[in-house]
Amino acid sequence: MAAELFPDGSRYYIGTAQATAINATSVSNANPAVVSATAHGLTDGDYVVVTSSWPQLDGMLLRVEDSTTDDFELGGVDTSDTTKFPTGGTLSVKKVTTWLEIPKIMNPQSSGGEQQFFTWQYLAEKIQRQKPTVKSAKSIGMEVAYDDTHPAHYTALIEADESGNAYPIRVRLPSGTEMAYSMFIGFDADPSKNQGQIMTNALAMSSAAPGFKAYKPLA
Repeated sequence: MAAELFPDGSRYYIGTAQATAINATSVSNANPAVVSATAHGLTDGDYVVVTSSWPQLDGMLLRVEDSTTDDFELGGVDTSDTTKFPTGGTLSVKKVTTWLEIPKIMNPQSSGGEQQFFTWQYLAEKIQRQKPTVKSAKSIGMEVAYDDTHPAHYTALIEADESGNAYPIRVRLPSGTEMAYSMFIGFDADPSKNQGQIMTNALAMSSAAPGFKAYKPLA
């Protein structure tokens, strides 16, 4: 039986810089998906932000695996279903080149992901029917201990908040597993000032991509 997991000891990282886009010459309908791009320069373990004609991948943060000079796999991505991923999809990636840890996080709280339903009733019946539709948007809120020296992560969070753009986020669990997200950032640069309590900044992250991926450490 697998042991229960707790998030205690996890670390959060925000990607603050990306390389020039690499345009794929092709991407396969396979499990895992294989991207062809001449002399792409990526290596196993690199994280890339994806732009794709396939909505299920567009905006995702994914890991490069089994790379060769002109090809690489999108870790954990299965594009073999041509209904979801029509043949001839286009794709480009940008490598995340700079990661900053967000230190001294307190009281993280996840929300969202609840199943939504469409409910209806036929005139001749006295019962209602219900069909699952979408899941609600996911977000996580937390506090970050205030540092009046304004270190690099503080500045980066302010810039992310003001930009309105999605940012790559990695969460490294104590087991070494990493969870990859694309998130919108909301950051209150004005810290709390409650007597007898640590001064903190409020940080909120909300999903900006169709999903996330969890990656075990590479062998």
